[in-house]
Amino acid sequence: MKRYVFIEETAYAPFLWMQSLEDPHLCFVVVNPLEFLASYQIDVKPVEIQSLELSDLSQARILSIVVVREDPALITANLQGPLIINPATCQGKQVVLLTDRYHTRHYILQEAGQLQSEAPDTRGE
Repeated sequence: MKRYVFIEETAYAPFLWMQSLEDPHLCFVVVNPLEFLASYQIDVKPVEIQSLELSDLSQARILSIVVVREDPALITANLQGPLIINPATCQGKQVVLLTDRYHTRHYILQEAGQLQSEAPDTRGE
């Protein structure tokens, strides 16, 4: 399958659906990994970026495929194989990072919980 559309629903933000236009039964949940891991960095071969007609990654939309489980604590994102999308041409691809810093099953709610516990409490202000 090569043709997809992104579906955004405010109620499910920051998650999106990546729906196949060729098979109505094929749909992936995706998320921008920076939503839960601010330090996320992509290290890929320059040819990967060039093949999408990008001069650098700052022009790209980066997403990770999410696996949703019945227990929300077990929801994972594939940080080792992000999707790189050129918004100008609507072309994209999944790449494998050059580093082994990330995993294919990164528990994102644990990461989000760490972010919340590190945030200052501003309720009394």
